[in-house]
Amino acid sequence: MITTYAGENDGARLTAVKQAVEIFVATYGDMGLERFDGEETGYIQLLAAVQSVPFLAERKLVVIRSASQNKDFVDHFDAFLAATTDSTDVLLVEGKLDKRTVFYKTLQKQTEFRDF
Repeated sequence: MITTYAGENDGARLTAVKQAVEIFVATYGDMGLERFDGEETGYIQLLAAVQSVPFLAERKLVVIRSASQNKDFVDHFDAFLAATTDSTDVLLVEGKLDKRTVFYKTLQKQTEFRDF
């Protein structure tokens, strides 16, 4: 499952992210948790993170912050969605997104989208 937490309310958004991570860690342990900064991490590394199976864990949670700032990620987002394994949950954490972009509209249609 791919979930997007986006919006200008940083406090509420970050609280929701923290709560989602805590629930995941309580259920599956921290061995399946990976965090990435989308601005600094390359698309290939992000893709590899969602394609690989969890190591020593039943499920994996990949948290990606500011992926919209990574042009390769935005350009290849459809391939990213298709490549995500069933045993991997992805949490995309974004600040304010331009609602006119194709990326924003794709996030709304293809992910579980929460606006803060």
